[in-house]
Amino acid sequence: GVRSVWNDNGDGVPRLEEAGAVLSVTGGAYHEVDASLRRPMDHSFAMGTEIKRVGPFDFSFAGTAHWLLNRYTVRYAEDGEPQYTQTSVEDPGGDGLGETKVEGGGQLLTAYNRVPGSEGEERYMLTNASRADLYLGLALEFKMPRTSWWFVDIAGAAYMSMGSAPFGMHPDRNDPGVVDESSADPNARLNKRGRYDPGRAFAAHLLMGFAPVTGLELVSILRYRDGQPMTRYLIADLEQGPTALMTVARGEPVPRHTFHMTWDVRIAYEVEIGGTEFTTSLDVYNLLGSSTEILEDNRTGEEFRRSLEMVPHRALSLSLTLDW
Repeated sequence: GVRSVWNDNGDGVPRLEEAGAVLSVTGGAYHEVDASLRRPMDHSFAMGTEIKRVGPFDFSFAGTAHWLLNRYTVRYAEDGEPQYTQTSVEDPGGDGLGETKVEGGGQLLTAYNRVPGSEGEERYMLTNASRADLYLGLALEFKMPRTSWWFVDIAGAAYMSMGSAPFGMHPDRNDPGVVDESSADPNARLNKRGRYDPGRAFAAHLLMGFAPVTGLELVSILRYRDGQPMTRYLIADLEQGPTALMTVARGEPVPRHTFHMTWDVRIAYEVEIGGTEFTTSLDVYNLLGSSTEILEDNRTGEEFRRSLEMVPHRALSLSLTLDW
């Protein structure tokens, strides 16, 4: 990819002939290999147990730990490393909604201005990340076998995924096994150590079912998920142009997007007539009609934490199934 100055003619439409001076070149294969490159190593430990009949329940437990050492990443090669000068950028801070308010109302962030003259000469070196990626998980479940007219299933999980990833929608933001050139940019690596997006920390469900009479079944499930880790980012006006900076580490322990909880219900009735089974069912999704935001704008400013995606509102589905 080639990033260039846009010499707009005023119509606001990018055209090939409006490309100006080259600002940066990204992508392509790596150009050098670190002389001390080491092989990545996965280490895993898992344990669990299952116990029948703890009162009316079956009980199960599982725990796992996983860590990845020496994962591959890229840095600028010595003969193709753009020159940067360190600078300070004023960050006004968050608004306290899921992020600790900075005392005094702001902070200074370290950023890097690129020295003109090395545009388009980027070269990359394949090397190892300096710190390990970690994953810890724990799951518990109490499950009542369906041997009577009612049953219940209670399950919960706690987990953490921690690693170093650059800012932006890049492959190695969520997948530490993929190499991406953004890992070489010192501005993209600001506050890079944090929780990966899938690391919601806590999840649980309560599943209940009843069959009071033959053919009639009532089932409900209550689900809870913690919010996704996020980082508030600031658009800084640097020498190389507007640059996004991560102002805080992702999800350590805040900020996070809002938690997500829904309650769904199904009522189904089955009857057989002349060798044909008729099943009619009514499904109600998000019975409580919660309108929680599950994705928010994480840009610094007045739009911070503005809702971008909401839990779908209450919905009903009525169906009839014939089986012969």
